[in-house]
Amino acid sequence: MNNYINLTRLFIKSLKINKANKKSGRILFNILLWICILFIFIPFILLFSVFVIHMINELNDVGYAKIGFEVLLMIISIFTFIFSFNILLNELYFSEDIENLISLPLKPTEIVAAKFTSCFIIENLLLFILLFCSCISYKIAVGVPLINIIILIPEIIFLPMIPMIYCGIILLFIMNLLKKVTTKKVLHRIGFFFIMILVTGIFILLLKLTNFNFEKYVTNFAKGNHEFLVYMRVLFPHIKLFANSLDSINIQSMVLYYGINLIYIAIALCLSKKLYYSGVIEFFNKDTEKKLSSIRLQRNNIVKTTEQAYSEKEIKILFRSPTFFINCILINGIWPIFVYLLAKISLSSYSLSEIKKLVHTNNDYMILIILLYIVGISIIVPAINSIASSSFSREGKNYYFIKYIPMKYHKQWQIKLNISLIISFIGINVFTTIFYGIIKMNPLLMILLYIVSFLCILNISWIGILIDSLFPKIIWDEEADALRENYNSFIVMGFALFIFGVLCVGGYYLWKKTSFTYIGILTTILLILIISNGVLSLLAPKLISDSIKNQENV
Repeated sequence: MNNYINLTRLFIKSLKINKANKKSGRILFNILLWICILFIFIPFILLFSVFVIHMINELNDVGYAKIGFEVLLMIISIFTFIFSFNILLNELYFSEDIENLISLPLKPTEIVAAKFTSCFIIENLLLFILLFCSCISYKIAVGVPLINIIILIPEIIFLPMIPMIYCGIILLFIMNLLKKVTTKKVLHRIGFFFIMILVTGIFILLLKLTNFNFEKYVTNFAKGNHEFLVYMRVLFPHIKLFANSLDSINIQSMVLYYGINLIYIAIALCLSKKLYYSGVIEFFNKDTEKKLSSIRLQRNNIVKTTEQAYSEKEIKILFRSPTFFINCILINGIWPIFVYLLAKISLSSYSLSEIKKLVHTNNDYMILIILLYIVGISIIVPAINSIASSSFSREGKNYYFIKYIPMKYHKQWQIKLNISLIISFIGINVFTTIFYGIIKMNPLLMILLYIVSFLCILNISWIGILIDSLFPKIIWDEEADALRENYNSFIVMGFALFIFGVLCVGGYYLWKKTSFTYIGILTTILLILIISNGVLSLLAPKLISDSIKNQENV
């Protein structure tokens, strides 16, 4: 237990976010963090809670409130499983400390348990709050006593445990099957292949999506269509026990709940004792790469301009690294899936032919909706892809590289900004161009929408690169840590949602409450973006150069 506790403390400490060294930097960091809490965290929690209350109320009318709550927890568990897979893979097998740990007199169960616990605590903080809010929402809708929720706080904390244990067990078997693979690169490619299959499957399912009708879904559920519930209760047996305890404190359900969790933990520890070292040792012993041939070396040493060489370096990091490719590049190609889903719900009564007809008759409402969609996508996608907000963090332990190469700081961050701008703009507007072509949009309006999109992406890219230069996450073992353990993307998303609110929500409000046409709203959005980018272009160069100089001692 001593080894387990000490290792867990060490891993949790290593996962903490770097903060600025100077007092002024820490104050600025805290201000930015509070902005994000106010504009991301609290609104998201409130919207989620309202949705849960609405859902439980609907189901309560037909006597299925508790079952609906179970289904909600099961869906959360499925997402926990999906998002935990990559996290545990990196921590258990790709972390740089593994090679040192396996040479120490430690049991495999100690290492696996400590790494699992640190991931469980650090990665699930937001999830714990979501689960707690779900329980509070259930209380409001059904009238569960508050004391029940307080007593069951330990159970709420343990809810994500079993989905994560499933991930760990699957990884133990997979890595033993793949232990003959010679390099990490091949393993990453295998993982990437499975992710692409998953994304393709989701896209095919969404293409078959029909209009979603919540009342119809509730009615079918009330008629006894519980097939999903039956399978999920077998997969996640602890959830029904938790729901039973929440309704009325049931000692038997509580004992069984903790007992099932302990059984899963025991199974995972037994398997880790048998499988972990055999997989990880074989993996490190065979982690070799083929040497570059003389032809490739000559081709790589062709003389280039410094700008060209630096740009290629940035692009290769983003495209060749599976982690950065999945997190920074792939989102630029799959965002239409989510927009399609949103459009099916919000514009369910319109077909493409009807949209085309309305656009050609200069229908104010339809053109305004298209404008706000483009603005929203051009704000949210570059914030999510983290290309700008990880510009300096991606350097990692090679951060000193930016100081010693023969290129001024100004040029370096300008190239980083351009890379974010180009990739995001192409990723967004390839799909919007196809949409414009299908509905045969007016060329002049299409050009104006391209300009709006460009200015939105530029605005978010400015903010992202500025914040990452102020607080770079440069101490990390694995590439995933440069993104996962980095508050910068979270802070940029806060600014993005604020800008989204001002431009999209504000634009729609102007159209509803005033005599503004879509042309007036388009002009207003353009003016705001031009002024905002102008101010950032004046402030950013000095701030970024100063921040890099302040980081030279790190």
